[in-house]
Amino acid sequence: MDIASVFSALRHTPELMELSYITFQRFLRCSSALKDDILQPQPHTVSVTAAPDVLPPIIMEFLSKSFDIMLEAVDMLWDVVKDIVWVLPTEADEWEAVETMFHLHASLVLYPPNKTCTNPDCNALQHGSVLKKEEQCRVVVFTHAEGTRCLAT
Repeated sequence: MDIASVFSALRHTPELMELSYITFQRFLRCSSALKDDILQPQPHTVSVTAAPDVLPPIIMEFLSKSFDIMLEAVDMLWDVVKDIVWVLPTEADEWEAVETMFHLHASLVLYPPNKTCTNPDCNALQHGSVLKKEEQCRVVVFTHAEGTRCLAT
């Protein structure tokens, strides 16, 4: 299902129209994490490769309370997103896919842990200025997964 179809379907339910994108995304992730719990009470004839049409009552109640939406809205939302939820990669798989993209298509960039100066006497801190001075230098990075990496300037 494409994103336009999803949002078009959500427009027909006032309660779902008010969902923020972050809440919608969290609903998808939460529902995906519950796949085994959704499958458990299903009849043995239900395929594991396709999302069931109906959520178990305990899952509906959990999602309703967690996202502060009525049970009917959970049912409607499930009907719209179930196919997406069922193929959604786990967070670990998604993290690995994104890491692979950065590894293949971007250089390693290091940023300081603080965005502003930590010295209480610093004028930049008092103005809320962001640390922006850029200097290139040769760096050696020690990683767990990839060993030592030497970054050229």
